[in-house]
Amino acid sequence: MDKMIYTSLNSINSLIRDRVNISQNLANVSVTGYRKDTGQKQITSFINEFDALSTRAMSNKIGPNGFSNAVGAIESSGVPTDVAILNNSFMLAENTAGDVVFTRRGDLTSSVDGFLVNGEGLKILNEQLKPIVLPPYQDMKISEIGEIKLDTLQTPAGVFSSYGVIASADPENYQLAKDLDGAIKSTSNSDVVPDQSGRFMQGSLEGSNVNAVEEMIASIENQRQFEINMKLIKSAEESSRAGSSLLKISQ
Repeated sequence: MDKMIYTSLNSINSLIRDRVNISQNLANVSVTGYRKDTGQKQITSFINEFDALSTRAMSNKIGPNGFSNAVGAIESSGVPTDVAILNNSFMLAENTAGDVVFTRRGDLTSSVDGFLVNGEGLKILNEQLKPIVLPPYQDMKISEIGEIKLDTLQTPAGVFSSYGVIASADPENYQLAKDLDGAIKSTSNSDVVPDQSGRFMQGSLEGSNVNAVEEMIASIENQRQFEINMKLIKSAEESSRAGSSLLKISQ
């Protein structure tokens, strides 16, 4: 009976972790450029008993959370500072800790101190991995390769000058994972180097790649599996009580 309970409790523990990912995905279904959480890597572990492996196995999840890099729906916004990446590449940005992070969020704007930031507050980096600084401008153009050209207040109207290229990188060249704060970072020992593989579309935004219907179905299945495991634990308890009753009768 204890083996049945042990198996059910281990399954419940795994289901709770999956439920966290499902809730996280549903909460970010409308966030620009969000990448769906796919959970941690799952392995099977065995318990050591008297220098020998037990027949009981448990499912363990290790390492950082994985994510799906499927391209989300791209829609036109008409805002000149909005960009969407058409391929699987990521923009490179800097968080408040000064770390280089990978992002698909393209709702860009100029901060009060002139830095080009996205809706999450990440500073967008250029080819030299330096934050892009923009002067006051009248109009902006962002090319397919991510080059930013501005019609500034200091130049005649209609004259555009280059103010850097948005750094981008192919995720296939790095081992990427989500940090505890949700930021996508490289876990490789090598430095992040822009390869400018990104292909940009100005005036558009990529939505989250979370499918709300799939996540709702996953949530229902998760709940049903939880209920099944609870029934197994209840059944094991009832069987144990029945066995105890038989022992009392035999005495």
